[in-house]
Amino acid sequence: MSTIPVSRSSRVHAVVGAAHLGAYAYALTLEEAAVIRMVSIGSMGALRPFALVLGAVAAFATACGGSGSGDASPPPGSSPGASGTSGGAGSRIDDAGNSGSTPGEPGGDAGASGGATPTPPAEGGAPPPAGCTGTPAWNPGEGTTVSLTVGSQGTRSYDVYVGKAVKPGTAVPLVVNVHGLTNTPAEQAQFSQMNPVADAQGFVVVYPAGLNASFNAGSCCGQSSASGVDDVGFIRAVVADAEAKICIDPKRVYETGFSNGGMMAYQLACHAADLFAAVAPTEGDDQTVPPCNPSRPVPLAAFQYLADPVVSASSAQQSVQQWAQQDGCTDPSPATATVSGFSCDQWSKCGGGASVWYCTAPGGTHYPPLGSAPVIWSFLSGFSLP
Repeated sequence: MSTIPVSRSSRVHAVVGAAHLGAYAYALTLEEAAVIRMVSIGSMGALRPFALVLGAVAAFATACGGSGSGDASPPPGSSPGASGTSGGAGSRIDDAGNSGSTPGEPGGDAGASGGATPTPPAEGGAPPPAGCTGTPAWNPGEGTTVSLTVGSQGTRSYDVYVGKAVKPGTAVPLVVNVHGLTNTPAEQAQFSQMNPVADAQGFVVVYPAGLNASFNAGSCCGQSSASGVDDVGFIRAVVADAEAKICIDPKRVYETGFSNGGMMAYQLACHAADLFAAVAPTEGDDQTVPPCNPSRPVPLAAFQYLADPVVSASSAQQSVQQWAQQDGCTDPSPATATVSGFSCDQWSKCGGGASVWYCTAPGGTHYPPLGSAPVIWSFLSGFSLP
């Protein structure tokens, strides 16, 4: 993989991150240590080595043109599932995001309500979404890997998980959950812990797989950014494919993602505002390449560890402040509220009824903030397309 020129001074975060992440296990707080499992990987029972974490940051330093999204490995002791990779076609993924037979962790409090609603009426005499008229391709509590052909990109894939509370034939929300640089869909499911929230609240989650384990979020990341891969087009195709196979409410499609996947939240808010009702990046800043002219103000809630050594809190905060301007927020200054343990700056006087949040937690590492999934869902589910 060739080295991509790095233009921003913040790229030094990748170098700092390599040293910081080398001591990943020791940076965990007691709360994190209590919830991250020690799971052996493979037939030899060897734990995933620290070298994978260091290799991930090194891969970012040479492959990503962004501000610091080296995201390839979970902290030592966590597990993305039995294999650590996305399963093949027909493989099953359980409600905690694990592929294979490794049991998942309890999901905990699912947060705010807002799941299934009756199938939306057809507008202008148009037929209802295809996925609402026949037998759904997937059942509640089921997960699998799906392949699809995306124009000149050829065959690409995504993982899907159907929450246990989903009622077949009833239109439900869809959350697009995008992984970080060098990660996999199965790892993102484990990192984000969104599947247990889907179980309780009744929605569908899809996990797109990046080409070369990266997504083109503008100036980041990896080969996808360098090659100009149309990942906005790919994610649109993923949503359309899911809507054809299970009953989705097209007015309640959302995006969240970690690091490179968080950066995709800004990319999609800029270039797919007609599709996504709201977005929620975690540990990711804005790497879109101007111009950004969304068709409507897009609600956004960003979640960030203050001590993230890869994507800095200052960069994430600046991105959110700029998005508040993009959404036409007129608050003289954001209100501050504590939401489920997060300190959130909140802009509420924004165009089109949008809101913008910047929510932080002290300490931490380059990892989706623990406990953020229910808060993310609470924010996202408060919005729908006009």
